[in-house]
Amino acid sequence: MSRWTLTFSIRRLRPARERRSRADSIGFTLPVPCAAFTDFKKAIIKQADIVQSLTKYKLEKVKATDDTFTATIDSLFDDLRLTQTKSSLVTFSKAMHFIQPDLFRPVDRWYTLRFFYESTPVNEKTYFLQVFEQFRQFAHEHHETLMAQVDKASCWNRNIPKVIDNIIIAYVSEKMK
Repeated sequence: MSRWTLTFSIRRLRPARERRSRADSIGFTLPVPCAAFTDFKKAIIKQADIVQSLTKYKLEKVKATDDTFTATIDSLFDDLRLTQTKSSLVTFSKAMHFIQPDLFRPVDRWYTLRFFYESTPVNEKTYFLQVFEQFRQFAHEHHETLMAQVDKASCWNRNIPKVIDNIIIAYVSEKMK
């Protein structure tokens, strides 16, 4: 199997007026199997029309009664195979947040799972759909308050789904202290 290198550079955030130095960034390189990335890319391309059809939606404006939307998300979760593992919840939600950031909130096991559930749910799709519905209701009910927190220039609060994500992260972090 051929391999390529994925390089990350993480910069510590500092106010613009402060000077940056090499010590402010951390770089590391990971060997990544090329076949895995190729499979990931193919899976997204295969579902591109369905993913593209979701562009018209925003989390706070999706109607609970929109059966077409619900059916699309339900089948997309089943059909968009992004990993070779049985667990696809985190990969699916984060990929969809990256592709459709105004609609999907990234779900993780550390914060979101602890916020909603005591343990890992058996049926990840059911979990995803339940959590999505909770986010949808919250975004709809608190649209104005959430919009006031959106800052397109920020790395953190670029859209309503990410604002909600950061609220949950802050809450769970504080609760675990």
